Amino acid sequence: FIPEHKAVNKKIIILSKVLFILSPLFVSLLVSPEGQRWFYNLFHITLNQFTTGREYYINLVTSRMDYYNGYGSTGYFLKVIYGDQYVQSIHCDLLRITLECTIISTIVYVNNMIEVSKRSYLTFFMMLYCLFESVISHCIEGFTLYFTLYIFIYIVNTDIIIQRSQAKNIKEHSYG
Repeated sequence: FIPEHKAVNKKIIILSKVLFILSPLFVSLLVSPEGQRWFYNLFHITLNQFTTGREYYINLVTSRMDYYNGYGSTGYFLKVIYGDQYVQSIHCDLLRITLECTIISTIVYVNNMIEVSKRSYLTFFMMLYCLFESVISHCIEGFTLYFTLYIFIYIVNTDIIIQRSQAKNIKEHSYG
């Protein structure tokens, strides 16, 4: 079903990069009052109910935080408001990167995540899952997730390199 050892089509790579780089804009538009009205009129449920409170925290940070001073500042802001309770994230990593570190950081992050996984559809789909998770939740600080992901990509890429090398050797020896 999934061509394991085939490089990902360049059009798919570019489309994925554009969609994930623009996702903070989409989230910002969706949590705006107009976006919330549109969502309610379409689904007859509030965005805050649908997202189990994520919309509230995003709006709280974007409306009351005066400045962002680097990665972690939104978490610190929420910790000051709520203390040591669970809520220390806006649950939208790509928006968080954009707010705290500018859109340039989001571009670099998305580009690098996709570039490292483009040799195989299998690794690419794994990375798309992680990036999608970064749009709707948070996984950047999950060391176990990224450790497992990078080990998986390393194993698949090493397997691809070995298979291509063996195929090349077979071709060289069959004509010689």
